[in-house]
Amino acid sequence: MCELELCKKNSEKGDLLLANVGGNKAGLLWLAGKSGDEIDIPTHFDTVSFRVPDIGDTIVLDSINQLFWDAAFTMYKEQFPNENAETKISLWSKEAELPFSYVGRASISGRPVSEREVAFLPHHELRLLELQLQRIFPAIDSIHFKRKILADSVEVESFIVENELFYLTCGGKDICYDSRERGFFRKKDLFGISIFPTWL
Repeated sequence: MCELELCKKNSEKGDLLLANVGGNKAGLLWLAGKSGDEIDIPTHFDTVSFRVPDIGDTIVLDSINQLFWDAAFTMYKEQFPNENAETKISLWSKEAELPFSYVGRASISGRPVSEREVAFLPHHELRLLELQLQRIFPAIDSIHFKRKILADSVEVESFIVENELFYLTCGGKDICYDSRERGFFRKKDLFGISIFPTWL
């Protein structure tokens, strides 16, 4: 591993990085993209594309996809730790807002979903709920969740990115504690970069 700042600065898509994955534990993750890069992230449902924001970019929350929304919420909480940030979630069809009590008809891991827990679920679990609800209510067109950030009970519509960001994954469609779960990594989260060819 190369731990020099120059190595981290010159990292490129496909590089293997040693990063802090939480609780002072290190893990080897692939660099899917860093600030300014366009990336495609495979999920269990489809492939999601977005641009990793650069320092100074404005994140407009009602114009981003659900995978990016998870990362943006984590980034907002890191940038503004003194604000009481929370997620407000609602259920919609193509036409109008639906009664939120509908979510109680769906299940996760064989148990009914609690309305209170839905706001804390990541994008892939919300997508599972959307698919279940669409099957339960086939006459309703395009059931989906909408999420908002509330900071001290005021809706946040946008914010400016303050740090260089890295989107790290464990590769392919595998699930591990990577950017799909924890959001963007920052340079301080990176310990080093592998100096060996990735094909070894």
